[in-house]
Amino acid sequence: MLVPSHDPLRDAGQWLGHEAAGVEFVLAPPFPRLFGKRCGASQRFPILQRLPQPRPILPRWRLADIRRSDVLLSTGGDNYSLDYGLASLYFYAAIADAALAMGKPSLL
Repeated sequence: MLVPSHDPLRDAGQWLGHEAAGVEFVLAPPFPRLFGKRCGASQRFPILQRLPQPRPILPRWRLADIRRSDVLLSTGGDNYSLDYGLASLYFYAAIADAALAMGKPSLL
């Protein structure tokens, strides 16, 4: 099981038996800065809402993590709400879209 983390080394240190349990902590994808700004601007300026919404480009290492996985399980549905603005919605949807495009089931 791949578990995204903002600090994989620290999280691995808190669960010493994670490898024996089949768990690997991987770096959580950061929001691309300009992508977040564009999404935020589209919320403030109605004229921008008429343009196609930006789709983030996922880094190769994130796509490789998805490729070696069997299923994408997203927990914490607040990532798919507007609690964190449009950027989180589009960013996590792009991860799910990438998994689906690879034929991986995606569950929320």
